Amino acid sequence: MNVAAVVLWMFALVLGIFGLVFTAMGASSERGYWSQRDPSGNARQDATKISAIAKRTWHYAAGEYRAPLRIMAIGILLIELAVIFAVIALIVTIVA
Repeated sequence: MNVAAVVLWMFALVLGIFGLVFTAMGASSERGYWSQRDPSGNARQDATKISAIAKRTWHYAAGEYRAPLRIMAIGILLIELAVIFAVIALIVTIVA
């Protein structure tokens, strides 16, 4: 395996890990927001779902929304970028 492939695989791995951490932190913060806003409610049910964020990732990442929603959207963008790097690394590994 050449150096370019190793570098691309490392980028994919690091971006994927950061993306998962950002998404988890954003989801946790979103549940915390809803539990603080309505202590008697169900924070898991009231919080914005990750699937709703994933459908409009760029909209939430660049828009004027609550910080937990932006954090989740940025995490999803990092995961998408990690997948792109992994595909490129796979192509470079096969071709080289």
